[in-house]
Amino acid sequence: MISNVTSLVSLSLGTEAATRLSQLVATPTLPTGKLGHPTRAEIAHALNLVLFAGILDRVPTGKAYTEDVAAAGGKVHFDHGALRTVRWQENGALPAGEAAFTRILRPLGYRLNGTYPLDRIGMTGRSYAHADAPEEIAQFFLSEFHPERYSEEFQQAVSHVVGNSVDPLTPRAQSLLWELERDGALPLADAGELIDLLAGCFERQHATPHLNDYERLLAESSEMAWIATEGNAFNHATDR
Repeated sequence: MISNVTSLVSLSLGTEAATRLSQLVATPTLPTGKLGHPTRAEIAHALNLVLFAGILDRVPTGKAYTEDVAAAGGKVHFDHGALRTVRWQENGALPAGEAAFTRILRPLGYRLNGTYPLDRIGMTGRSYAHADAPEEIAQFFLSEFHPERYSEEFQQAVSHVVGNSVDPLTPRAQSLLWELERDGALPLADAGELIDLLAGCFERQHATPHLNDYERLLAESSEMAWIATEGNAFNHATDR
């Protein structure tokens, strides 16, 4: 019998990719819903697998590591994914900082698990664990970058880069998240649609930065320069 998680990943990536991911990534023990009606835990894990697949596509070393683990007879135990945000008033239509993602994570079942000052690099990190299976489902590590801690010229470059950001969370996605938060589960087709809509949030939401702005950022912060080119894509994913 095909699980809800496999069905969801198949809807997003296709059957072949879903099968391959099941061979690469360990399957956690999750609260399960009836077949065809996945729980928020199953939806959260399926989204994590879709995002993990994106890392394998973008990062050759990550793909090589994962395939080496599989070749040795093991599977990756997806511990957490990390992404960066900018807490800045001139952020276009995108909510500033981690607010762009907590509005997604909370309906999925995630709760704040810890706060980590990252003063050396001008950031604050926060971990979010899933309330239904905190030791099983991969956590999210959200970092907020603080431009106000840098020079005025740097802050101007930040505004140039992220000031045109769009908000990828559509009204349809918001509606499905509300239903998920209310009911704790969704019909399979709705859950699959939601995952596709949410996956688009983990990308760059601003235009390609101009070179002079990028160089201005890089001169003071490699972290902000990375955000300028990569946006809200996973910065890294970790094996346990």
